[in-house]
This record gives sequence, structure tokens and C-alpha cells, in this order.
Amino acid sequence: MTTFLEPTLSNPIPIIEKTPVTRSGAFCDGSESLCATTNTDNPAETLAKLAAALPTGEATRYRLSVSVVPLND
Repeated sequence: MTTFLEPTLSNPIPIIEKTPVTRSGAFCDGSESLCATTNTDNPAETLAKLAAALPTGEATRYRLSVSVVPLND
């Protein structure tokens, strides 16, 4: 049998809050071949357009960083 504590002034119900996701704002530092930040209603289409604009021939290997953050407008 499970016992539950009754909330009282000395034993209140804890409030669980979802911490907001924050960004430093410094997604691009200037060393990138391509850097873009945009708001979109269609992330897949935007990624496809960015893929078409990727640089070619600058290096043999690349590091890609992609972040898709939901906006609560």
C-alpha cells in the first residue's frame, strides 16, 4: 500500500517547472564556410535550401551543426 503525504503549510506540494532553453546567441563565430540562422514554418524545406547552398571544394571534411528549436509565438 502506497502512502501519500497530504499537502500542508509545512509540507507543500512542490512546483515542477520546465526550465526554458536558452542560447548564447553566438551560433556563428566567423570561422564557418556557411552560417545561417532563420525562423521558418517548414524546417525540412529550409534545410533543403541550405543544402543547395553548401560550399564545395573548400575542404575534404566538414563539421555540421544543426539546431531546430521550437518557437512559442
